[in-house]
Amino acid sequence: MRQAEIDDQGNFHVGPYSRRSTGRLTVDFDSGDLNGVAFDVAASPAAGSERAGLQLGDFFIGQDTAKSGTKNFGVLDANGVLLLSLVAGAPSSAGMTTAKFSTLVGGTPLTLVGADMAGGETTVINLTNALAGAGTLNSATAGQIVAATPGAAVGLTYLLRIINASSGAFAWTLTTAGGITLAGTMSIAQNTWRDFIVTLTSLTAVSIQSIGTGTNS
Repeated sequence: MRQAEIDDQGNFHVGPYSRRSTGRLTVDFDSGDLNGVAFDVAASPAAGSERAGLQLGDFFIGQDTAKSGTKNFGVLDANGVLLLSLVAGAPSSAGMTTAKFSTLVGGTPLTLVGADMAGGETTVINLTNALAGAGTLNSATAGQIVAATPGAAVGLTYLLRIINASSGAFAWTLTTAGGITLAGTMSIAQNTWRDFIVTLTSLTAVSIQSIGTGTNS
């Protein structure tokens, strides 16, 4: 078999094996077409799209690994199982730490800053001061939260948990700030926690949705 060839579709092959496809460069592929390196471009099911990738041994790395016409970048194993997929324009929490915990001891009203409320895929605020009455917890502004969020992008979401570990039998209530939209119950009773989904709806606006509460012990 020829060691180098250009087939009738304009594909260039080097090595003991080659196959015909649309726009392909292969180097040292065996008869099972599993080993070696290939730069591959082929039509995608979606009109106006194309697959483009790099075959490294058993792994395919490139665009439109799902063969659906989406502008994703992904990695497939030898069985075509998707190991990683990144969609163009989609937010990613890759720059955030997995979890972030901070303890605050200030009295009421207490105003949070961006670093208190952002930075981890799960961000936890533990309020430990002694309350003599109802506590007011002022949110950081949307701009402060965005600035404190690694890789901030529109649509990025993360979990915020606020714990009321205060010695006084009173609740904290989260209140709004510039660019913040609150939804659901915002009060956190003594010895409980409340979870929120924080969403960067734009780079100047943040929504905070209450999703549930539980006992802290």
